Amino acid sequence: METLFDATSVIHAICNYLETAFQQYKWSGFLFKTTDSTAEAKLATPRVYPLVCPPDEINDSGFPVCVPSVTVMLSSSTLSTVGEMSLRIELHTALVSPSVADAEKAVPDPEHEGKYVIDENTEYTRENAQRELYQSCIVFTSRIARILRASPFSLGDISITPPEPSLPDFPFITSRIDTSYAQVLPKAVCTETETDINTFINEWL
Repeated sequence: METLFDATSVIHAICNYLETAFQQYKWSGFLFKTTDSTAEAKLATPRVYPLVCPPDEINDSGFPVCVPSVTVMLSSSTLSTVGEMSLRIELHTALVSPSVADAEKAVPDPEHEGKYVIDENTEYTRENAQRELYQSCIVFTSRIARILRASPFSLGDISITPPEPSLPDFPFITSRIDTSYAQVLPKAVCTETETDINTFINEWL
């Protein structure tokens, strides 16, 4: 694995690793539903967004257009006096609960703006859909955490923040993974960086 000397290269390396893992990972029959309600439910390879989900790819509900997905973001970056680069990294997941059957479709609630309802004239109720979506999100996030733990990046402790039980954005849902990355930069890199900065400053004085 190549040496990573800046925050963006670390983020992109993690994203490339996740994309490769998603293509090869055995999901044990766990199916991710997509926003295409006309097709049969099938395994949808999660989309990986590096650094930020572009605003043009966010829907009216504030979620990525492509779901399932995970956005790998930089939370903070620290460069110590001894040249250690420390990063805090957040991974935000996004899932949706559409349906392949009319009876299961979540549609806008005419009485509550921004809320959705499911036709409860069938056995598949809104309660069933919400519980299934919540469980799917926990499974999805937990598996991403295990994939990260198996990565070659020597990441710090990996913690999971589960989705909100109230499901405020139903039929969408999100959760978060937090981890860290640290590396002592070679003196040559630190010196080169300081020289470049000093040169830049002197040119503008």
